[in-house]
Amino acid sequence: MAHPTPKNSYERELLENIRQFGWQATFVAGSRGSPSFAYTIGLHGSYAHPELIVIGLPREVAHDAFAAVAQSAASDRPIDFSRTSSEVLPGYTCAFVSVPRAKYGDYVLSALWWEQGDSFALYQLVWPSADGLFPWDARASEQFRREQPVLGSPSAPR
Repeated sequence: MAHPTPKNSYERELLENIRQFGWQATFVAGSRGSPSFAYTIGLHGSYAHPELIVIGLPREVAHDAFAAVAQSAASDRPIDFSRTSSEVLPGYTCAFVSVPRAKYGDYVLSALWWEQGDSFALYQLVWPSADGLFPWDARASEQFRREQPVLGSPSAPR
């Protein structure tokens, strides 16, 4: 697939990172009432792998989690998104939620640009609270739910 022609330094850097590393992470700072988030671009094209988004984690932690997933995909050992995983964030068990395409335009604009459309899968990496709870757990605090809104419907417990 032909990719778009870059029109600015960000797009040129994105193309170079994907060429060199197979993917890029983009971080979007939060604003009042909206937490920060990060997402991948290039995993789909480079490894036939879903792209990822994570909400509410620091930039470096998000990048390290994405790097672990990218390394697994590059080694033909992709992480199974239908199950929880302790391979992504050391010391934590994460879950994955499929993001509906209707939400892509609210979050992953550079991935939409790169892919020239929404014909790729996107999963949210969902991290647990210090108590080991996910945002959908009844005992999860309201603050934790605001810090990490879940973009899709979580599957049954796994």
